[in-house]
Amino acid sequence: MNHSGGSSLNLSMRVLVVWCQVLMFSWFFPAGTRAAKKGWTERYTPRAVEDIDSHKLLELYGGDMRKVMSLNGQWQARLVDEEDFHNVWVPGAFDFEGRVRFKRSFELDSSFVDKQLKLVLLGVNNRCKIYLNRQFLSSHVSGNTAFSVDLDEDKLVLPGTNELVIEVDNTLLPREGIPLRHHPGIAHNYGGVIRDILIQVLPPVAIKSVRVNYLFSDGFGKCELTLQTLLHRRDDFLLAEGTRLTLQAELWDSTGTRLMAKSPPKPVKFDRVVSQDTLKLKVDGVELWTPDQPHLYEVRAILKEGRTTLDVSSFEVGFSVAEVAEGKYLLNGQPFPLRGVNWYADASVAGPVVNPEICEETVRKIKSLGANAVRVVGTPPHPYLFDVCDRLGLLVFTEMPLSFVPAVRLRNAAFTEMVSDYFTEILLQSVSHVSLGGVGFGTDVQFDLLAGDLFLQVLRAAAGEAARPFYASYRHYMPSRWPDEIDLVFIDLYQHTAEQVEAERQKWEKLTQQLGYVYMVGFPFRQTHERGADSRNPGLDGNADVYQPDLQDVAVQAYELNRVLTKISTDKEKAGVFIHTLADWREALPNIIFGAPEGEYVHASGLLGWDRKERLAFDIVESLFKEGQTKKISLRLPPSQKPNEYPVFGILLILMFLFNFNRSRRFRSNLKRIFLYPHGFYMDLRDNRKISKGQTLLLSLVATVVVSIILSSVAFNFRENLLFNDLLNLMVDSPALKWKLIWLAWHPLACIVFLVVLHYTLYSYAIVLLRVTALILGKRLPLVQYATLVFWAAACYVWLLPLVPIFYRLINQTEWGTIAAAVIGLVSGWFFVRLFRGVKVIFGLSILRAGTFVLVLGMLIIGSLAWYLDKKYAVADYLPMYWTVLSDKISL
Repeated sequence: MNHSGGSSLNLSMRVLVVWCQVLMFSWFFPAGTRAAKKGWTERYTPRAVEDIDSHKLLELYGGDMRKVMSLNGQWQARLVDEEDFHNVWVPGAFDFEGRVRFKRSFELDSSFVDKQLKLVLLGVNNRCKIYLNRQFLSSHVSGNTAFSVDLDEDKLVLPGTNELVIEVDNTLLPREGIPLRHHPGIAHNYGGVIRDILIQVLPPVAIKSVRVNYLFSDGFGKCELTLQTLLHRRDDFLLAEGTRLTLQAELWDSTGTRLMAKSPPKPVKFDRVVSQDTLKLKVDGVELWTPDQPHLYEVRAILKEGRTTLDVSSFEVGFSVAEVAEGKYLLNGQPFPLRGVNWYADASVAGPVVNPEICEETVRKIKSLGANAVRVVGTPPHPYLFDVCDRLGLLVFTEMPLSFVPAVRLRNAAFTEMVSDYFTEILLQSVSHVSLGGVGFGTDVQFDLLAGDLFLQVLRAAAGEAARPFYASYRHYMPSRWPDEIDLVFIDLYQHTAEQVEAERQKWEKLTQQLGYVYMVGFPFRQTHERGADSRNPGLDGNADVYQPDLQDVAVQAYELNRVLTKISTDKEKAGVFIHTLADWREALPNIIFGAPEGEYVHASGLLGWDRKERLAFDIVESLFKEGQTKKISLRLPPSQKPNEYPVFGILLILMFLFNFNRSRRFRSNLKRIFLYPHGFYMDLRDNRKISKGQTLLLSLVATVVVSIILSSVAFNFRENLLFNDLLNLMVDSPALKWKLIWLAWHPLACIVFLVVLHYTLYSYAIVLLRVTALILGKRLPLVQYATLVFWAAACYVWLLPLVPIFYRLINQTEWGTIAAAVIGLVSGWFFVRLFRGVKVIFGLSILRAGTFVLVLGMLIIGSLAWYLDKKYAVADYLPMYWTVLSDKISL
């Protein structure tokens, strides 16, 4: 053995540690790159100034007896930990997580005295606290739903100038709030007052809300409308002597010229300041509402004092019944095949700042496609969307932003109460609209377990008499059964080819025998040729920061989508089909299936691009929806990317190892000793006998490259796997860090080099840890000996050399891939056993003491890491559910 050169190897190892750390940190946390934060106002997107106010607000909240005072416009805002305010326009959205305080003043003159004032917010994300004239007014949790707050007169300056402050916090929490921090498939988490804000001025006694229920009879020839009204009055409101309050309902035709039905006046009695009353209207011969013929009528709830009208609440209604029976979606008692699209309330460069005009443009575009339904994914839509869909004829499926929720969350009473309140808000803004086609409980939620049953019972109780189908959607998780509360299931087959769709259909067939089911299909833009995963093309208005697929990608998307639609068109049992998605949308984190384009993280899979121009896939879907047939498309698919790095580097690594193995007798001898006589080898290290530094470095390089190629093969193989992407999202919530990981997965050579550096860094940390432990135990060995121990313990990885050139092919073969993965797992376990044995010998510990030491140390390291991950990401909640999903996919 060579007893010289210890100091030089010691220095080499120290330099290696420093070099590895500097290289990794300089790439992951570079100075002056996009990882650095911009000024926050540069990341704030307001509604266009010319569209800041909409006359549609008057239609929704105004009237003869009601005034609307818009608070849209210029506000002041600052981060909570800032001192200076900046001028911003509201509605608007900021695209980072944090707390921002918005402030503005408004004038109230004497005409507002003796009125009821209500602050109406159509959407704030996510949580907010509201202050009026420096006094706390109200708070609201969970975003995007419309809500209102009464403006107490004792907090107002009447007449005079008032100051309104709204503190918005869009930080997502791992175990509280809606949505949860881990929310696969939901759009970017913008913050701010993202929709209109106004003050509604009501009479001293007013109709606060009206909820409509329908009861049909005589084969839809007759209908009884039940109006559940809530009235509110001021404390100081007094009736004129000899008069009384009455409430009456009327039904008019769409022109407002023909009275269809009228209820008798009903005396109103208040319980202090509130009165709840029910009115009934019996109607004959109404025309039923359908998307093709959206007949509407006008309901007026009229509050009078004697003959004087005090308040009128008027709104449009339609007559229809949506239900699911024998696996079919029925509208007005007739089978109604759903033809729909998924839509994220994302207005491209304007983000979530969707105004009524954008809602109407979107609905008209969907109608031009030949669709009869839209599913609003992830967040409840702008309330005006329902009005547009009522008028133009489009069914709306709205849902809660619950995605991949494990049963442990459903058992939490506080979470259940929060979801129930949120569900109630969704119903309040939608259930009276005839265009409401269904209400969703969420995606990939474990409703099939006992906790799910109880959870759904709470939600159905909150729904009351809402007579619309309830649905759940599933992408990864496959339930074992269906709770009675679910009428319809959306089966998400996004990114599935025609062959994969057929296999999935067979799996779901037994589960959906007595349940209506809808297919959701779509296809992303794949990296189809060697343009590089980080290429950029001009985006909207020449913006090069938004990924735009090239024409070849567009053709491949249309071709694959056409094949899928042709396949599912043969299924006569389905309740319908939805396309994912109408338009490109921005994700919260970059998605691995798109590679690593620079700029915004756009989920490029829409029938419309980021610039909202039609793609070829739009024509494919239009042909199916309008003509009932798919088109014939012939396309020669480009060959898939072949990672030549793996076989080339694998073979070179084998040749290098065999060359040195045959060339050096001493190397062969040390390998024989480490495998056959490891105790003697470790004793030599304890006695400070040196091993050739060249042999140690060679063996460490072989071991690290072997493991790096295997891990890189796994990342490359799953680079287009949505489940793998969601697992990454669970562990990595930094967009910049995930972008780098994606870039590595798509670039095998760079990934191998990075993993080699990472392995050397981890080995170096282990070496330093052993040295510190030795000092504690009073052992005096040079650092080089611990390095030799770690690297030669990793010699077991040389047995994986034959797998290295072919492992990337074995992964895709279920049987061989499982065997290969098992072998790799056994070898990795063998490494830790060998390292434990070496530590025991070098430190002169008994098996019991060594085991105790390793156990305590492992618990400290692993326990601290597990505590951090669970605290920040609730990993302990999600891993059992991911394990269930992975087990199901492997078994199938």
